[in-house]
Amino acid sequence: MRESGSTRRRAGLALAGALLAMGGAGGEARAFDSRQSVAEPPAASAPAAERMAQGRAADRPASRREGANAPFDYYVLALSWSPTYCADEARNPDSEPQCAPRRRYGFVVHGLWPQHEKGWPEFCGDPGWVKAETLASVDGIVPSRRLATHQWRKHGTCSGLDAEAYFATLREAWGKVRINEIFGRLDRELRVAPKVVEEAFLEANPGFVADGVTVECRGGMLREVRVCFDRNLEPRACAPDARRDCSAQSIRLPPLR
Repeated sequence: MRESGSTRRRAGLALAGALLAMGGAGGEARAFDSRQSVAEPPAASAPAAERMAQGRAADRPASRREGANAPFDYYVLALSWSPTYCADEARNPDSEPQCAPRRRYGFVVHGLWPQHEKGWPEFCGDPGWVKAETLASVDGIVPSRRLATHQWRKHGTCSGLDAEAYFATLREAWGKVRINEIFGRLDRELRVAPKVVEEAFLEANPGFVADGVTVECRGGMLREVRVCFDRNLEPRACAPDARRDCSAQSIRLPPLR
């Protein structure tokens, strides 16, 4: 069901109120550009920042034309809440750089997944060799090059694109999402209803539709927020099998590390 703007605004304020109640940073929730929000990886080096800026300038819809005949219907952009990933099984920061204390990742891109209206394709062809500079183009967006390589093999090969175009499309999709600033302030655990997280995304992204944003939880914690786009990267509703929302009454959001 499509929610009103006032309902979404109340949800954004509910998220801010929950943070205030637990003694976190004050102020009203505001939206800001996701390209600045995730990744406050440790400060990116100048060459890395230049590569990301050049990549955004080069991301054009034309880059997707070569995949126009690939047999899928739409994309899911999966955004993981990194603190949950790192809290799960007490991952070792020495072996998992994503979880190093200096990273302070919030939402990161898990992957960009081609989908059918029912089901999804996987491992669609020979992934070939991905150049280091191609993987570097998503540094600070996808939290590790190992994950980026896996996503290319499992999902990118089903897009009909080569690796460079697939990661350009991933960057473009990521650039279309705005993330409520309150998520970047969590310095201690927060507990809210899953709907509050969903509505915080809808409030920050008025062009999104309610059925196009889903919240995934497991073990009582926020795992992911998934956003659906059509093949032109315009917001759309997720197919029924991709919009199964978290059914918990409340979920925990571990704080930024």
